[in-house]
Amino acid sequence: MDSVSYSIRYNPNKSTFPIGDIVPWEKAAIFIEQKEFILDPDWHAGAYYVQESNSMFLGYILEQIQVQKNVQIVLDACAAPGGKSTHILDKISKDSLLIANEILPKRNSILRENLIRWGNPNIIVTQNDTKDFKSLYNYFDLVVLDAPCSGEGLLRKKPELAVEFTPENIEKCAIRQKEIIDNLKNTIKQNGYLIYSTCTFQTCENEDQVQYLLDNGFEIVPIDIAQFPEITIGKIPHTYYFTFEKTKGSGFFIACLKKISTTQNIPSNYYDFSRKNQIFDIQFKEAEKWIKNSSTFKYFTFKNNIFGFPKTFVSTLNIIQTHLYITYFGIEIGELKKDIFIPAHNLALSNYIHPDLSTIEINKPTALQFLRKQNIQKETINTLNISGWALFSYNKHHLGWVKILQDRINNYLPNNWRILKS
Repeated sequence: MDSVSYSIRYNPNKSTFPIGDIVPWEKAAIFIEQKEFILDPDWHAGAYYVQESNSMFLGYILEQIQVQKNVQIVLDACAAPGGKSTHILDKISKDSLLIANEILPKRNSILRENLIRWGNPNIIVTQNDTKDFKSLYNYFDLVVLDAPCSGEGLLRKKPELAVEFTPENIEKCAIRQKEIIDNLKNTIKQNGYLIYSTCTFQTCENEDQVQYLLDNGFEIVPIDIAQFPEITIGKIPHTYYFTFEKTKGSGFFIACLKKISTTQNIPSNYYDFSRKNQIFDIQFKEAEKWIKNSSTFKYFTFKNNIFGFPKTFVSTLNIIQTHLYITYFGIEIGELKKDIFIPAHNLALSNYIHPDLSTIEINKPTALQFLRKQNIQKETINTLNISGWALFSYNKHHLGWVKILQDRINNYLPNNWRILKS
């Protein structure tokens, strides 16, 4: 299979079951022709995510290990740009929490945007080196490690990366992968899971790392692949390759391991970032107007804005903010300016926005106007006698806020979310 294929995975909270050439191991995903997603309002609304089909095998593994029953707290250790994080959120239960980590600031920003589009509030986004997690002994039920790698599997779609695929870079990646594993392996509870993956075919970056884990308190977890003859078994049984010859996507390696030895709570460095995070409890009296099931959330101020976070995980939030540097959590709801509440764009994209808020369905040209943050003439929109705050919606997917005034419509799309392409 030499041709390049593209694939998208639908958001189950925003889209119906897809129709088309289904990705074999993910019923919510299809193969498609390449297109300019930046000009599709549904993409901006978080109705789907553009993702490599082979990396979606993670979701199948999560189903195989019955993640909804066995897992409560998950770490996606190298999470940007967010494909695996959004996939994890679709597979874990509503009583589970995802910590999505990315150390690089620009990539952390992209990760946040993609998670915000997905609309699930059961998230904490952190910006840390994996060594900062070492004090969280026996804490996570599942760690997903899509390790930084030499990228050989990306050459099908990005042949220009071949200049970076050198023996020196491969060796550096293998060393770095082992360091990350050492940083994370003791954070996993006994009988917890580690799912390790790369987008390369190099043994030193794949099976050698798995063998290191097998030698340090883990066992391999067999995954039933009988219905997928296109998957290739690695040099270690129950490790899996997705090759150019047999599959449509980019090259990929993945293995699932279970921790069988107990890690003692050894004294270690303690990281206190709480003064940087500055997360404070507040009373948000207007919550029931903006959020459905508002009583299930606790409210905080963070970065001068109001955030809602599921009450179930408040104790976890307190622990994480002490050990790690948080950049986002839950739902950003809005801000108070001189006692006037201004709703956040993030709230518009949330799955928990109140259903009784005013919504205006618009066509694609108007949606693209809105997404370019252009002026929208009031006479071109059926405002249905609405005044004040309203949601623009396309295909019944919320795009963001406008404010309907007597003589005009104010576009409240944040500048950093606007389409710059003409």
